Parts: sequence; structure tokens; C-alpha cells
Amino acid sequence: TFLGAAEVEDAGAAEEWGGHESLGRVSGVPGGSSWVMELLLTNDGSEAWPAGAALTCCFGSGFGCGGIDLVGEGVQVGETVSVQMELVAPEAPSTTAWALTSGDVCIGPAMILEVA
Repeated sequence: TFLGAAEVEDAGAAEEWGGHESLGRVSGVPGGSSWVMELLLTNDGSEAWPAGAALTCCFGSGFGCGGIDLVGEGVQVGETVSVQMELVAPEAPSTTAWALTSGDVCIGPAMILEVA
């Protein structure tokens, strides 16, 4: 979900990004403008995500969001959490990615966002 006047298109299947998750391709956001992206993350794994888990930028600029902590005492298997990321649109087309982390350990796939 994008809050603001952005257009979002599917950037393709996960195999296009080597098994990583695509968050899509965003267009129509003027460079330098702020916008909010809401992600609904569901733990579809076999173990709970630990307390202190975060989305951490692992590629690119993060569009102004280097990371965001997940709220709560961990995320149980099957549970969904909402994360709102405050982003700044790049001046030129760009790609960035975040991964679910616990401390310095990556515990989920990279989630890739393109801005055209």
C-alpha cells in the first residue's frame, strides 16, 4: 500500500530477482518528495521472528529508510505485522532492498523496490 499519488506495477516474479521478493516498481513520485509505503509482513516460516527483528536496508540508499524495527515481542508463525516506511523518492531511477534481520543476522529474503 502506498499513501500518496504513486502508481505501482508488479516488477515480476521472485525468480527475476534470484529468489528475492519484489515489492514492485513505483512511478509518479517526484524526486525528493516524501511518501509512505505500508508493508504487511506475514511470518510463513517454521519459527517465530525474535523480539528486536527489523527491516534493514541491505542494498542501495533505502530511499531514506535505513531500517525500521518491528513492533512487539516477536512475530509468531502465521502472524502478520504492519510496517509503515517513510521514504524519499530518488532524483533518478533507482533500486533498493531491505531484509528481515535479527541483530547482524539476515533471517528473511531481500525485498526489492524499484522507483522509476
